[in-house]
Amino acid sequence: MKNILHFAIVFTSLTILNIAILPGVARADTLVVGDINEDTVWSSGDGPYILQGNVYVDNGVNLIIESGTIVKFELGASLIVQGHVDMRGAENDEIYFTSILDDSVGGDTNFDEDATSPSIGDWRFILFDSGSVSGILNNVVSRYSEQGLIVFDAYLSVDGFNSDQDIYFFNSTGSDLSRVSVPSISFFDRSGASISDSTISGPDNTPILVLYEENTVNILNTTISCISFCGNVVSVYNSSVLNIESSGISSDSGGVYVFDSTLNVTDSVIDNRDNGISLYDSSLSISDSTIKNSQNFGIGVYNFSLQNIEITNNEIKNNGIGIVSYGEAFSAHDNSIHGNTVGVSNEAIYMGDLIVDSNWWGSKTGPYHDTLNIYGLGDRATDGVSYYPWLPYDPLSSEMSNVLFIPGFQGSRLYRQKTLPIIGNVEDKLWEPNTNSDITDMMMDNFGISLDENIYTRDIVDKKSALFFTSDIIYESFMNDMDALVSSNTMADWMATPYDWRYDPVYVVEHGSVDINGNIFYENELFGAEDSYIVKQVENLISTSKSGRITLVAHSNGGLVLKALMVKLEQMKTDGLNDYVDYIDKVIMVATPQIGTPKAVASILHGYDQELYSGVIMKQSVARNFAIRLPGAYGLLPTSKYFYNVVDSPVVFDQSLSKINNFYKIFGEKISNYEDFVDFLLAKKKDRTTPAVSMLETPAILFPGIFNDSVDIHEQLDNYIFPSKTKVYQLAGWGLPTLKAVRYFSRADCIPISIFSKKCKIENNLDVDPVFTDDGDETVVTPSANYILNGNSYYLNIDKYANDLNIPLDKVADHARIFDISYTREWIKNILKNNFILPNYVTKTKPPSKQNLVMYIHTTPGVDKNVSITDKDGNNMGIRLGIPSDPETTDFIPYIQEIPGGFYSMMGRNHYIYLSYSGADNYRVNITPAENSSGDTASGSVVIRQDVVTGDTIDSSVTVPSIPVSPDTIISTDIGPDGSINDVEVDNEGDGNVDYIVPSIPTENPQSPVQNNDNMNSEIIPDIDISKSYGSNAVVHDERGVVATEEVVESRLNTTDIQKEGDPALISSNPEIIDSDTGNTGVASVFDEYIYSGSNLSASVLESEIEIPWLKILNTILIAIIISLVLYKFMYKVK
Repeated sequence: MKNILHFAIVFTSLTILNIAILPGVARADTLVVGDINEDTVWSSGDGPYILQGNVYVDNGVNLIIESGTIVKFELGASLIVQGHVDMRGAENDEIYFTSILDDSVGGDTNFDEDATSPSIGDWRFILFDSGSVSGILNNVVSRYSEQGLIVFDAYLSVDGFNSDQDIYFFNSTGSDLSRVSVPSISFFDRSGASISDSTISGPDNTPILVLYEENTVNILNTTISCISFCGNVVSVYNSSVLNIESSGISSDSGGVYVFDSTLNVTDSVIDNRDNGISLYDSSLSISDSTIKNSQNFGIGVYNFSLQNIEITNNEIKNNGIGIVSYGEAFSAHDNSIHGNTVGVSNEAIYMGDLIVDSNWWGSKTGPYHDTLNIYGLGDRATDGVSYYPWLPYDPLSSEMSNVLFIPGFQGSRLYRQKTLPIIGNVEDKLWEPNTNSDITDMMMDNFGISLDENIYTRDIVDKKSALFFTSDIIYESFMNDMDALVSSNTMADWMATPYDWRYDPVYVVEHGSVDINGNIFYENELFGAEDSYIVKQVENLISTSKSGRITLVAHSNGGLVLKALMVKLEQMKTDGLNDYVDYIDKVIMVATPQIGTPKAVASILHGYDQELYSGVIMKQSVARNFAIRLPGAYGLLPTSKYFYNVVDSPVVFDQSLSKINNFYKIFGEKISNYEDFVDFLLAKKKDRTTPAVSMLETPAILFPGIFNDSVDIHEQLDNYIFPSKTKVYQLAGWGLPTLKAVRYFSRADCIPISIFSKKCKIENNLDVDPVFTDDGDETVVTPSANYILNGNSYYLNIDKYANDLNIPLDKVADHARIFDISYTREWIKNILKNNFILPNYVTKTKPPSKQNLVMYIHTTPGVDKNVSITDKDGNNMGIRLGIPSDPETTDFIPYIQEIPGGFYSMMGRNHYIYLSYSGADNYRVNITPAENSSGDTASGSVVIRQDVVTGDTIDSSVTVPSIPVSPDTIISTDIGPDGSINDVEVDNEGDGNVDYIVPSIPTENPQSPVQNNDNMNSEIIPDIDISKSYGSNAVVHDERGVVATEEVVESRLNTTDIQKEGDPALISSNPEIIDSDTGNTGVASVFDEYIYSGSNLSASVLESEIEIPWLKILNTILIAIIISLVLYKFMYKVK
């Protein structure tokens, strides 16, 4: 019995001991040994995973490690990846690789409680071996390894890796490391990687970042530092390339050591105790950076062979020597060198002078030199240093520069003095005008000289004003912002430059004199260019600026004036008059048509969109007559550089023009080069004569003298290159319907034969349409606004801004009002403050184009119609009812544009609707009699076309052929969610009853209307008795729009077999319609109450039987007169 009890005790004790010492028993651990030879997933629920020895992920095998998983290595173990590993850690749920002795994660895996502790070297490494496809490491923590992470001939994508050991790359390129925190990273054997948003910081005697042989490494927004003595914190050897941007390098010992390699540094800080940057037969490009606090030198160059050295726009301060050369000479410019014991030293004079002119030395008096500039209070310069001329200001000052603002075309008010009876002399404001007579008073002659030489300016337009009303804010918000910067002492001063925008930019810069009342005159000869008004402003602002320099801000045409000013200032420096050009630190151009814009073609040649206050004050005909004599307006036309840089032509022609003029024969489908463009503008090829004032469809002819001067000016401005020390910023508005071309075509009009006949002839006349793109701000296309390739280009997404804030386009700030958008002003103020954080809606890349609906509505002469469109929420867009609407006889064409993302405009008598297309919207379109119509206007027709457009590409297109209309006709249709036009309802008598339906015709293979013909240009041929009810008359209609009454069908087809009940029965045996004049024939399909467009009729009807109400009246009157005369004569004889 005792033996049995003793056995039981011993067995139980041994069992308990075995349980205690056997790993994995009664635990959730997973033991991993040897090869992983099939796709595997490690998850947190099955861990910790215990790796013994060398664990391999075989070639072709995928290992996925999920977030929260813990992997522990036994002593001496490692993970070798020859396949693919995807480590899917998450923030606050990381993946851990650690020692089996680490109890802080995964628990006491070795069950020794606190008997053992983890230490560096417990396990070996994670190796991505040759043959490994790639690895993904997201949110991974690695602890207590011996060699950290080794990458051999493999690619890694890392986003979040924290390790107490290093990373090594061997013959590995293309890896992308982000949010990495490690002691050091080393590159061997032609490796390369990009490292961003990381920290590389090591302890004693540890190389922090090393490139050994022909490596290329990019560093962005990363801190590289040495905790204590490290030698050189960064070392670059043997034909390697290290690019550092927006990063910091610091050490309490050595700095950046570069041997036979290339170092490029931008926007970074070098702060090391001993040396900043040491170059040995290496190239250096460093800009916009700070090199400071080095006891020996900031930049030391030991080059004994010619190397590329570029040191610009840096702050080099508080070093023993700022810059020193022990070998080949080099240059450094536009730096702020101050607070150094010696600013620049040349220790190898025999190899040539160091050229370090145009630097700030800490004082306006320049550097100290013991013989050449003993009164200099700046840092010392040694012999062999060429420092003159130096900068009298700190180019890197954090103080804000003063601002000179140059407004756009029509952005300055113009005045004159006039004498009134009894009252005497009064000031008469001409711009903004109160009547068309004000425009006449501002007229210039055919050579661009003002007819009234006493016109002057004084102020810029804060908000539009005319008569007793004010409306759109133009510059008021910007003016308030500038005033606030001055009142807060952030900026010393700012000025606006009002100028007479009728003149060209060069004239504006060369002239301008101020009287005692502050009025600025541009016509009279002045005191000389140096005393011109705008140059005087530059001088005054420089003298008071906190930074010693000024920033030029310009809007629209003001950007051209800005360029002309820079050209002038450079010439003045060359002539020894002044060096003001050196004091321009930045130029900021907003929506500037630097190489012109197509809208200027439409505006100058046709008066398009120039009705001030949407036609309240100035009509298109007056605007055109004014514009064709303005040198300032000519400067907005597309230039030769426009044709070189922009694919789309600003002028296109339809083949239908062959019927009426030589446009198509001379120029083809489009004007594709600048020489032809000049020929067209000046009518050099005798393609037209000067049109009458009211003939807005016919393009005006420009005056050669004014135009040639404009060409010469733009040749200079377009090729101008800003000085390297002047930073250029340009902003383009995007997303608003912007005219990119004018398109000419032949329009068919119905002209009465005589007052005694009901018949009319089809007469082809010239017409013009705008072609829209979303690549602009409503006036300037983006390739012109962001023309300067080496400038900092930005885009303001006005479309998204309007949609996000649900702002209708008549309320959103377009080109003229772009300064009223707060994000425009924030962008400008950030640049002034050297804060380059982009505000909302401003991007460095152009937004992608989206789909839009574009509807064209053409009417024949005399047809007086209002067009309105309503969305599902009841928002309206079109002509504002209650106002006269004829652009040829009235001064007032106000538009209402309530639909978000919608745009409405007119050109001549044609209407244009532009809608943001979401694929889910429904719209109702109504074409109604104009409210002022007296009922005696001519009858005619209406043609509708609608395109669904993405950018400049037409995705789909439908056309509604010509619809005969009387003065009372109402036309209605719906636009469906797919962008199609539903059948068009026609109420001929305007009595609320639909008389017939017109279907739309899809356009096959739609192309851009800029390049191809379309049905909208077919002849508009109403051949119908419009005084009768369509409900009781069958009609014939072909795809080009030919319409005939029942009696015409009978006479021409010699048949009376017409179905009267609305069934789609054909006239007997598909008879032909025969044109008696041409002999052309075509098959007709006839329906009751329908216009059917499937006949393929090719005939051209030259005479139409059309009822014209006023002819009835004249005929009646004439008959009454004849009868009266007969009766009178008969009565007289009887008597």
